[in-house]
Amino acid sequence: PMLRAFKAAGKKVFLLTNSHWEYTDVVMNFLWGNPPDAPDLQWTDLFDVIICGAKKPHFLTDPYLNLFRVNVEDGTLQNTDGVDDDYEAFLAEGKVFQGGNYRDLHKMVGLTSGERLLYVGDHMFSDVLRTKRSLGWRTCLIIPELEHEIKVLDSLVGLRQDIRRLREEQRILDMEANEAVTASGLNGEDLEPLLQQLDEKQGGKKEELSEVTRTYHQSFHPTWGQLFKAGYQSSQFAKQVEGYACLYTSKASNLVACALRHFRPAIDEVPHESAAAS
Repeated sequence: PMLRAFKAAGKKVFLLTNSHWEYTDVVMNFLWGNPPDAPDLQWTDLFDVIICGAKKPHFLTDPYLNLFRVNVEDGTLQNTDGVDDDYEAFLAEGKVFQGGNYRDLHKMVGLTSGERLLYVGDHMFSDVLRTKRSLGWRTCLIIPELEHEIKVLDSLVGLRQDIRRLREEQRILDMEANEAVTASGLNGEDLEPLLQQLDEKQGGKKEELSEVTRTYHQSFHPTWGQLFKAGYQSSQFAKQVEGYACLYTSKASNLVACALRHFRPAIDEVPHESAAAS
C-alpha cells in the first residue's frame, strides 16, 4: 500500500540494493507473498527503477561506475553506455539494472540534484551518512529497535520525573553549599567540617540518583541501556541520527500516510535560547 500510495501521488519510486538480481528477485517474491515454486515479476511494477548490485557506498561517490541493464529472464547483463537524455524511452527498454552511480539514478528519476530525493535505508553508513553528506539526499533511517524504545519510554514517565527532580535537588544543594561557604567566612582547616557536611549531603543525593538512573537504563536493556542515551547525554548513535537522518522511524511502511505530506524540521535551540524561552 505504501509504494502504491507514493506512485499514485506522482512520486518516482526506486529500489537501490547491493544484492544482485537473483537474490533480490527471490526476496521480493517472498515479500510479495508468492510461493517458492511460483515466482513472477509482478513486484517490479511497484518501482520505476530497480538497481541491484549497486556497490554502495561507491555508487554514491564514484560518478564513473558503469551501468548495466539486467535481462530479468536469464540474469544476463547488457552494457548501457549510460542513461540517455530521453530517460523515459531508456527505461521502456528495461528498468532493472546492475551497478551504475548516483548520476544515472538522478537522470532516471528526472532529478538534477539530490535535495528532492528521499532515500530510505537501515544502515547508518552506507545508506544515510554517505547519501546525506556527499549528495545532499533527504534521508530516512529505519531503526527497528525504536518501537521497543518508545514502549519503554511511555512506561517510565514517573522514573524520568524522579531523575529530573533529583538532578534539580543536586543543583539546589550546590547553590546552598556555595552560599554556606561564603557566609561562614571560614578558610583553611576551619572550613573542613563544613565541607565534609556538605559533601555528605551531596554524596547521599548522588547515590540515590545513580540507583534510579541505573534502574531507568536497565529497563531498556540490561547491559546496553537506552539506545539514544549514554548516561544523561545523547549517545554517539543518537548524534549520528540527528546529524544525518532527516527522518527516522521503526519501519518503512510507517510512511504510508505521508505520500502527500511535507516534512518540516523542528526549530533547533542551543541551551541559552531554551533558557530565554522559558
